[in-house]
Amino acid sequence: MNSPNTPLTEDQAVEMFKRGEKVILAEYRFGKAEHIKYRDKKTGQPASFTTVRHTVEVGDASFLVSERVPEGFKVEEFHSDIPKGARVLLKFEKFTVQNGIGQWAGVVVPVVTAAKPEKNRPVSPA
Repeated sequence: MNSPNTPLTEDQAVEMFKRGEKVILAEYRFGKAEHIKYRDKKTGQPASFTTVRHTVEVGDASFLVSERVPEGFKVEEFHSDIPKGARVLLKFEKFTVQNGIGQWAGVVVPVVTAAKPEKNRPVSPA
């Protein structure tokens, strides 16, 4: 299988769906990296993690997708290579709704559309 963010072909996306993986096709809007600091409730020690939050649309609804990133990831160097409006596949681990806002935890993978051959059109005489 491809690495988490390697673009997939339409056929690969369909195969994932057929295998029963939890995937949804969506339209990409934007992504933003965040470093979140907090205090551990059990120990009281400071803790933190870094996540990339992607906003995608499925039909008329917008969703926030949180993607964990490895230690050492630099928030200020993040740039999404996925263009606005691109079709993406959401491979998710969990889904929650808080205050009417749906949140996904998973991976956003771009889907590459196969280039369709152009039809030969007759040229009209001038």
